Amino acid sequence: MEYSYDQRKYLNDILKLAKRRGVTLNLKNPVTIQDKMNWLNLYHPMKLKCVCADKIRVHDYCKEKIGEDLCIPIIDVYNSVNNIKWFELPEKFVMKCNHGSGMNIIVNDRNQMDVAGSIKKLEKWMATDYTFFHGGCEAHYHDIPRRIFIEKNMCNEMKLSPSDYKFFCFNGEPKYVMGIQSHKYCFYDLLYKPMSLELIEADYKRNPNIAPKPNYFDEMIEYSRKLSSPFKFVRCDFYEINDRVYLGELTFMPTMGLFHYKDRNDEKRIGDLLKL
Repeated sequence: MEYSYDQRKYLNDILKLAKRRGVTLNLKNPVTIQDKMNWLNLYHPMKLKCVCADKIRVHDYCKEKIGEDLCIPIIDVYNSVNNIKWFELPEKFVMKCNHGSGMNIIVNDRNQMDVAGSIKKLEKWMATDYTFFHGGCEAHYHDIPRRIFIEKNMCNEMKLSPSDYKFFCFNGEPKYVMGIQSHKYCFYDLLYKPMSLELIEADYKRNPNIAPKPNYFDEMIEYSRKLSSPFKFVRCDFYEINDRVYLGELTFMPTMGLFHYKDRNDEKRIGDLLKL
């Protein structure tokens, strides 16, 4: 299976972006985690990645692999902004597009919603090919049919901002997890002991005590194993809300595979976990 985008354009763009970020990619003989993630993105296309990166269709994938839908419930789906009946929407909801990241409108009171502003955002998002959005390429987004959906607003279920648990899975096996809360993070092993891994140029600061071990940590590990089984690499992102596990998303190219670790030797050590 091949994606429909111009592969030569991707290769040129990603090498330029990597250079700007101080990353030297070796795609002929990939060694580091950055090399290997970008090699997979270019040379190992999978239709299933398009399905799982689609924030609507991933619900069915989750049910198929786990036996139940762990995703936050969807209330309605639209093919166009013009199909939305604004004054029939719930009092609280989250409005998203399914073909990218960061395309979210959180509504806690429908009567206070800026409908005109929301329409403008949604029209812009629906016209956006997220594949090349950040100047690189996330190939699996290109062939996703673009839709808008309404998701349950989980704010009433949360006492605090939920911790986010991101399981890094290599060849179908979770190896470590990144816990995030309140703009702080730490990497943990599968015994939930802090690891020395530290990112640079990250949006968050490292704090080994920030994300408490989830009550359903073992279940998250098993869910990650099942969800990641077809893929050479995927990150499985979970929340624990109101004594229940929710799948946030499946991520195939975190930071477009161009993140740096503070100890540059970690980039090869992590690359060794990924067998191409």
